[in-house]
Amino acid sequence: MGPNLSFFTLEQFVQDISRQDAVWSSAPRANLIRHFMALRDAHLLTDRQSKRCLLQSFKKAVSDQEPQFRDDQQKDAHEFLTTVLNQISSPASSLTGTAARNSRTYTCPVEDNMTFKMKSTRTCKSCGDQSRRTEEFTNLSLNLVPGSTVENMIEDYLTETELEYKCSCGGNTSRMRVEFETMPRVLILHLKRFCYTSSYELMKVHQPVELSRDLVISSKQGGRCYSLCSTISHLGYSGEEGHYICDSVDPEDDPNQPTDHWLTFDDSKVTKTTGWIRAGGEMWDILEGGLDQKPKIRRTQEEQYQGDKLSLDQQIINGVTHISDGQRSSPQEGLACSLEQQQKAGERHDDEKQKKMKE
Repeated sequence: MGPNLSFFTLEQFVQDISRQDAVWSSAPRANLIRHFMALRDAHLLTDRQSKRCLLQSFKKAVSDQEPQFRDDQQKDAHEFLTTVLNQISSPASSLTGTAARNSRTYTCPVEDNMTFKMKSTRTCKSCGDQSRRTEEFTNLSLNLVPGSTVENMIEDYLTETELEYKCSCGGNTSRMRVEFETMPRVLILHLKRFCYTSSYELMKVHQPVELSRDLVISSKQGGRCYSLCSTISHLGYSGEEGHYICDSVDPEDDPNQPTDHWLTFDDSKVTKTTGWIRAGGEMWDILEGGLDQKPKIRRTQEEQYQGDKLSLDQQIINGVTHISDGQRSSPQEGLACSLEQQQKAGERHDDEKQKKMKE
């Protein structure tokens, strides 16, 4: 449930949902939105059983449309976050129609806060012919560059590459360039801390990654600065099992007068921490608009999990950074390709596991 906790730190996102409750409160297709807001409203409850029931109801609402989340086995947090965003945004069309019939308006909170466009341009090296494609995303998956920074990974993602492509002129090589067409208010970055071996076994990548408290990104619309406000981390040595925790800005912290009070959510256990401590390599990093002039910091604190002591820098599987109030964006065809390749590799991995189980 880490992604949900991260969402609650995004004040504008939650407000955009709340102010439209007259539209979604009774709409059949908005079931997940109602469960999401029920969790938000239960923030100050001290009754653990009530909160547990609300979490179970939310999980059931998600799994009613995505059965893979029905059991109690560990699931990929990035997949869960993407699923939740899709299910919140999917009824937007019908809710817009419902609102119009009642002289109201409705705007999708996911589209207003997380959605951005990226443009990919392919140029034939022989004749210069170009083709362009623009795509929408709610998060950006970045290949892990060991010993690097998130800024470097974004630069690597946007670097022009060569690819084989048969052009009508007879040329076989083209250049591919990707850029932000628009920027979201909240930017979610997913650091892919995993790879597949030659036998399609999932392997976790443990090299440390440096995260800064602030991130500046440029696009056609100008530059935008994002500030870290939440992270989701995977604890454990293997990519096949482990445990997720969430670190977020304290919801009670005044965004106009920040105190750097953070909270660590580890199942039912909640402990106080600070953004300085939690600014190191994480699985998901959520950054929200605002400029923080503090210097970069690397996380070195150690925690023990199932008898193994690993630095938190080594306990990352993926990283997602939520950044808000961005003003530029660019589309990348390579992202769709890389995700498709990972999916195919994952399917082969599952097939191999099933064969082993049969044997």
